[in-house]
Amino acid sequence: MFTFFCTMLVLNSINFIFNAFLLRQNNRMNKNSTSSLASKYQREEVYQSTKFAIFVIFCHFLLFGVYVIGIIILRYFGDAVINIPINLVAARGFYTTKQCITRCNLLSNENYETPSPTHAGSPLQISKSHFSIDTTMNEISEVCFSVSFLHLKSSFKPQFDFQVYQLTYHPVYRISLFIHLIISIFSLIPLIYFVIFKLFKTGFHGNLKFLLASYFISVSLFSIDFALISLSEILIPFFAKRPCDLLIPSKYLKIVNSSVSFFMTLSTFFPVSITIERFIAMKSAENYEEQRVILGPLLAIFNILLDALTIYLIYRPEKFKDGAISFVFFPKTLAPKMFIFFGVMLLLNFINLIFNAFLLRKNHRIHSSTSTLTSKYQREEVYQSTKFAIFVIFCHFLLFGVYVIGIFVLRYFGSFIVPDSTDLLAVRGAFSTMMPVYNLVVGSVAVYLNHKIKLKKNREIAGTIRLEATGNVGAKNYENAILDIWNSVSTK
Repeated sequence: MFTFFCTMLVLNSINFIFNAFLLRQNNRMNKNSTSSLASKYQREEVYQSTKFAIFVIFCHFLLFGVYVIGIIILRYFGDAVINIPINLVAARGFYTTKQCITRCNLLSNENYETPSPTHAGSPLQISKSHFSIDTTMNEISEVCFSVSFLHLKSSFKPQFDFQVYQLTYHPVYRISLFIHLIISIFSLIPLIYFVIFKLFKTGFHGNLKFLLASYFISVSLFSIDFALISLSEILIPFFAKRPCDLLIPSKYLKIVNSSVSFFMTLSTFFPVSITIERFIAMKSAENYEEQRVILGPLLAIFNILLDALTIYLIYRPEKFKDGAISFVFFPKTLAPKMFIFFGVMLLLNFINLIFNAFLLRKNHRIHSSTSTLTSKYQREEVYQSTKFAIFVIFCHFLLFGVYVIGIFVLRYFGSFIVPDSTDLLAVRGAFSTMMPVYNLVVGSVAVYLNHKIKLKKNREIAGTIRLEATGNVGAKNYENAILDIWNSVSTK
């Protein structure tokens, strides 16, 4: 039910954000409309009714959010606030003896029979009087875990199921799934907006446009993939009848895990290709704008094929015999190979970043050199597009580096930071899902940089070309323009 509550809270938060946008649009239409009085009255009615509905939605979202957050805090962190168990039960109003016994039945395997409580010498002897109102919460917990550990002696499977159950409902891991589902959805907005509405309107060369479009599309596909993964992991507990049902089957795990690795590493190949294209553009800046769009598509196809081949060779021997709690967890035999691959790509991107610093410096020198106005304009286009590409590459390297170093440290040295194994797995799972944050940052940075470059370009054009069109100066300029036209015609 907590998972269902959180899902509804996320949907209501998205709905509330959309309603805020809706109210803003209604307000603009209401103020800027220049129509008849009847039409204006109708729009006022729509605006007021929308305002009323949004206020009701806001009250609902606020109170429901307080309720959901409150019961989650009391359930998972209540013992840190209220030390006396019976007071905690009274405060929560949910945690009863029956609920505790139900959890015991969930943790124990139905294929194993529990010894009779009245059996002589049995490790579990409980009388009815033990469940009186004076029974403390600690005693009830001991009863629960005595049932669990009685079965752990006979088989390892219940212990594994218990760990799966703990990790699935761990608050850190569960909350991270909701957060990254929201971030994955919102990261698509700047990514798609930049590719469709901004990138193809820029003055960049076609080769660079194609590479940047391929890069941002690969990042968008990764966001979609991650959103679907987060949504599926949120919904799995709804359909699980036993703890072992929380595990993802091997056949689905291999497909989805390999797709995550493919989309995540594909975007790391494109910065190198962009650098190659920018280097060629710098070397032939005088006539590069006239060259055909061939290099960009070739580099993009090469990137896709190389990454697909690498992922195939890494995943081919892996059998995925055991299921996993998350699609983003690598099996023990696969993890070292993927970390080596990540390390190689991180090193390659680091070398690429150093080379880009040299490239930017060289472009700045060429840009500052004296030449004709046409040549200077062409070099300005190359310089600005190179500057944009290098800044995107820098953001990519920085965030990808944080991710790789973070998962490496948590996997091999995490036990020194988080001693509890279940908490460590939850933290690792939460950190492994930080990639949507990178997607959101890269898309937002691209939109901001493009807007900044456009403003700078407009200011430079306005500062360079100033032709008066009014008064005596305007008349003189008009006369000179007509004279230039007549002179050009007479010379032909």
